[in-house]
Amino acid sequence: MTARAGTLTPGTWRVSDGSAVAFAVAREAWALAAREILVRTARSYHAYITYGELAEEVQQVTGIRTRSQMRNWIGAVLGMVADDCRLR
Repeated sequence: MTARAGTLTPGTWRVSDGSAVAFAVAREAWALAAREILVRTARSYHAYITYGELAEEVQQVTGIRTRSQMRNWIGAVLGMVADDCRLR
Protein backbone atom coordinates (compact mmCIF):
# COMPACT_ATOMS: atom_id res chain seq x y z
CA MET A 1 0.00 0.00 0.00
CA THR A 2 1.15 3.49 -0.78
CA ALA A 3 0.42 6.80 0.91
CA ARG A 4 -2.06 8.88 -1.05
CA ALA A 5 -3.52 12.16 0.23
CA GLY A 6 -2.81 11.19 3.83
CA THR A 7 -4.35 7.72 3.60
CA LEU A 8 -3.14 4.32 2.51
CA THR A 9 -4.60 2.86 -0.66
CA PRO A 10 -4.09 -0.60 -2.16
CA GLY A 11 -2.55 -1.30 -5.56
CA THR A 12 -5.97 -1.76 -7.18
CA TRP A 13 -8.86 0.08 -5.61
CA ARG A 14 -12.40 1.39 -5.99
CA VAL A 15 -12.33 5.16 -6.43
CA SER A 16 -15.61 5.71 -4.59
CA ASP A 17 -14.33 4.50 -1.24
CA GLY A 18 -10.67 3.51 -1.65
CA SER A 19 -11.43 -0.13 -0.90
CA ALA A 20 -9.16 -2.84 -2.29
CA VAL A 21 -10.34 -4.70 -5.39
CA ALA A 22 -8.94 -8.11 -6.30
CA PHE A 23 -7.06 -7.82 -9.58
CA ALA A 24 -9.11 -10.64 -11.16
CA VAL A 25 -12.32 -8.78 -10.28
CA ALA A 26 -10.89 -5.56 -11.73
CA ARG A 27 -9.91 -7.31 -14.97
CA GLU A 28 -13.44 -8.69 -15.38
CA ALA A 29 -14.97 -5.24 -14.89
CA TRP A 30 -12.45 -3.65 -17.25
CA ALA A 31 -13.12 -6.31 -19.91
CA LEU A 32 -16.87 -5.62 -19.84
CA ALA A 33 -16.22 -1.90 -20.14
CA ALA A 34 -13.57 -2.41 -22.84
CA ARG A 35 -15.96 -4.39 -25.03
CA GLU A 36 -18.50 -1.55 -24.97
CA ILE A 37 -15.81 1.06 -25.64
CA LEU A 38 -14.39 -0.95 -28.55
CA VAL A 39 -17.85 -1.52 -30.06
CA ARG A 40 -18.56 2.21 -29.81
CA THR A 41 -15.21 3.00 -31.42
CA ALA A 42 -15.76 0.48 -34.23
CA ARG A 43 -19.07 2.12 -35.13
CA SER A 44 -17.28 5.32 -36.18
CA TYR A 45 -15.64 5.40 -39.60
CA HIS A 46 -11.83 5.63 -39.32
CA ALA A 47 -12.02 5.76 -35.52
CA TYR A 48 -9.37 4.19 -33.34
CA ILE A 49 -8.37 4.07 -29.71
CA THR A 50 -4.88 3.56 -28.34
CA TYR A 51 -4.02 1.08 -25.61
CA GLY A 52 -3.39 3.99 -23.25
CA GLU A 53 -6.70 5.66 -24.05
CA LEU A 54 -8.56 2.38 -23.59
CA ALA A 55 -6.80 1.68 -20.29
CA GLU A 56 -7.68 5.13 -18.95
CA GLU A 57 -11.29 4.93 -20.12
CA VAL A 58 -11.97 1.48 -18.64
CA GLN A 59 -10.63 2.67 -15.29
CA GLN A 60 -12.73 5.83 -15.47
CA VAL A 61 -15.92 4.01 -16.52
CA THR A 62 -15.63 1.27 -13.90
CA GLY A 63 -14.35 3.46 -11.09
CA ILE A 64 -11.60 0.90 -10.46
CA ARG A 65 -8.01 2.10 -10.65
CA THR A 66 -4.66 0.36 -10.41
CA ARG A 67 -1.06 1.32 -9.83
CA SER A 68 0.05 -1.51 -12.11
CA GLN A 69 1.49 -0.34 -15.42
CA MET A 70 -0.98 -0.63 -18.28
CA ARG A 71 1.35 -2.85 -20.29
CA ASN A 72 1.11 -5.45 -17.50
CA TRP A 73 -2.68 -5.86 -17.66
CA ILE A 74 -4.23 -4.50 -20.87
CA GLY A 75 -3.36 -7.64 -22.86
CA ALA A 76 -5.26 -9.87 -20.43
CA VAL A 77 -8.25 -7.53 -20.58
CA LEU A 78 -8.23 -7.59 -24.39
CA GLY A 79 -7.88 -11.39 -24.31
CA MET A 80 -11.03 -11.58 -22.19
CA VAL A 81 -12.83 -9.35 -24.72
CA ALA A 82 -11.65 -11.60 -27.56
CA ASP A 83 -12.87 -14.71 -25.69
CA ASP A 84 -16.25 -13.07 -25.16
CA CYS A 85 -16.50 -12.14 -28.84
CA ARG A 86 -15.60 -15.68 -29.91
CA LEU A 87 -18.38 -17.07 -27.68
CA ARG A 88 -20.88 -14.64 -29.19
